[in-house]
Amino acid sequence: MSMMRQTQWNLKDCTMLRFFDMISDILISTDVPHVDKVYSYRKNALLDAIPSRNQSEFNEKGYRSDSFLHCGDVRVLSIGCSDVFGYSLDKQDRFSDVFCNKLSAQGHQVTNWNLGLPGKSNDYIARTIASTKTILKPDIVLVSFTRILRREWFSDSGKCVDHIYKHKSEASESLNALSNYNQNILNFYLNYKLVESVLSDVEFMFTLSLNTNGEPVGLPDILRIVDANKYVGYFDLLDRADEHHPGRLSNLQLADNFFQKSNKAKQ
Repeated sequence: MSMMRQTQWNLKDCTMLRFFDMISDILISTDVPHVDKVYSYRKNALLDAIPSRNQSEFNEKGYRSDSFLHCGDVRVLSIGCSDVFGYSLDKQDRFSDVFCNKLSAQGHQVTNWNLGLPGKSNDYIARTIASTKTILKPDIVLVSFTRILRREWFSDSGKCVDHIYKHKSEASESLNALSNYNQNILNFYLNYKLVESVLSDVEFMFTLSLNTNGEPVGLPDILRIVDANKYVGYFDLLDRADEHHPGRLSNLQLADNFFQKSNKAKQ
């Protein structure tokens, strides 16, 4: 009994509590986390990925997006990987910008929040929507679901680490060994259903960008488990901004697909 009285737990020494303390900003935050605080990009990686190399294209939180501090009467949130970020593409040529400009031409004051980041996964898409929807309160959400092989996990330091199958790190090779097609489809399904549930009261549309070369991995099975009414068609690679990323024409086509499907555009 005396030994029990002498035993005192120091909660600050608990690894799990330290972990949640480090990542609380992105799980239960009342604000959008800063890119540099959460993600492990090399210095100037995002700046090097845009033609202008102009820091002014990035907002106060490090996203290539309008500021989160101000908003118009229509708030549009776009999210995905480098295809949404606009890798190697001029900012005004991204589908998110073209879509928002089309809405603006109808007399709306539109805020263009683009949360696309290079190398991101469907895990990132679902987690970010779930954690920021009540913060940003978007009216329209445009999602580009990405490669089903990708995953994210958090290191002991609280940094988000992206698993991209082509990387040759020991961690990625271990995850590749644990992954298979069925598991990837299941992971997509769970992320999709989370997004669909969180956005049940918001105009939500999506495209798919599953591969940059060859056949889209998983497309037939994915189309069986999604809501066809929310699907605007595949993110077709009509041209290229560089070796891997969709160019201006591809983005113009996708923007038009979203616009034709949007209820707000019909009002």
